[in-house]
Amino acid sequence: MNLSSRTLVLASTVSLLLAGGCATDTSGPFGYAGPELHRDFEGWHTLVRQPVDQVYNASLAGLRDLGIKPFVCQVDKVSASVDGTFADDVPFEIRIEGVGLDASRLTLKTGFFGNTNRTKMLYQAIRKHLMGK
Repeated sequence: MNLSSRTLVLASTVSLLLAGGCATDTSGPFGYAGPELHRDFEGWHTLVRQPVDQVYNASLAGLRDLGIKPFVCQVDKVSASVDGTFADDVPFEIRIEGVGLDASRLTLKTGFFGNTNRTKMLYQAIRKHLMGK
């Protein structure tokens, strides 16, 4: 999928989510899509009603809680990425894409084929900091 197709898919998804916002609960940091993770070909993801830098900081704090030290950390106002490995050398990736001034798409991948349990553990650690606890 080339960049323009990917951008079109992302813009369409955001438009649909925002158009349907009247029928969904938009309170809290997970206002657009809820606190659940959804799986697609890119990994597990959710939309968060917080800017990229706040989701990035929550991700780093969650990793610290789990005793994991990432080896790649990059952030700007539009996107962020965090890469690392667990103690048993299983890799993980955290990707954050801005979808508005105060909204981000958080994508998590663990392992080469996707490890659901580890992904959910990472997400819960990050979510704790997104919720301010």
